[in-house]
Amino acid sequence: MKVSVPPPSRPPPPMLSLGQSMDTMSLSPPPSHLPPNTDNPAIPDQIVPPVPRRPQEWKNHRVFYGFTVSRDWLITYCEQNSHRVRNYQPDNTNFTKIYLARELLASSSGIRGLEIERVLPKGYTERGGDDLDSNACWPVLVSVCSSMRSSFVNRPSKPQLEKLKSIMGGREPDWYVDAHLPEHYSED
Repeated sequence: MKVSVPPPSRPPPPMLSLGQSMDTMSLSPPPSHLPPNTDNPAIPDQIVPPVPRRPQEWKNHRVFYGFTVSRDWLITYCEQNSHRVRNYQPDNTNFTKIYLARELLASSSGIRGLEIERVLPKGYTERGGDDLDSNACWPVLVSVCSSMRSSFVNRPSKPQLEKLKSIMGGREPDWYVDAHLPEHYSED
């Protein structure tokens, strides 16, 4: 028995290459429906930290936005959350525990660019240096972004920062001057 197939009512569209298809495909709304331009339209709810006020003596230093903590706080946080670390070794060095604490905080908050930095205490007036071990009084900072363009553009969203704030006991982040000399870094 033969089955007859009716002819198509209109011819099929011409076959496009993958590149042509990608050029014509759009997943965004028409331009008239776009929200106002923001610094990073991929993350419309990014935090907008206040612009850091850098004292004149620190004008060439980087500044970091985040929460001051002690080394002991980071080590304790790691130990208290060690059940979340695969193959955790209780005899890990403190340096390893600080690194793991950073990973745990980044995972919990969703902030991929989270870093641990050494910063100058508020009101510090002497020049910093690279011998950080001899300056154990310098605060440790859980940094969510910095004054570096690439870091600031990729700063976290408001919900991510709120999650980290809740981990930090509801404290507000602040700007801190980097403890390293500007010469410590290569070009941005």
